[in-house]
Amino acid sequence: MVPSGDVTSISFFSDPASALRLITSTEGHPSQLASFLFIRRVSQILSGFHQVQISLEWFPGHAGVIGNEKADSAAKAGAQRPSILFPTIA
Repeated sequence: MVPSGDVTSISFFSDPASALRLITSTEGHPSQLASFLFIRRVSQILSGFHQVQISLEWFPGHAGVIGNEKADSAAKAGAQRPSILFPTIA
């Protein structure tokens, strides 16, 4: 997905802070390929759309936010599915 000219910010939210650290890490870890893909895509967006600001935000889980339980359930269901990424030797 490419942002349109009207988009000025993109935010990624995560309740485990460790996920935010890992998604931007090029050091060896089990999800290293996902990190490389994320970093590459963010770089492409930032170089092509100079008005866009991208932020990674920690969001405390189970903080009484509407839809949080539904999001947790969807995440758990997704984690049970086979990965579309190749594992790396980290």
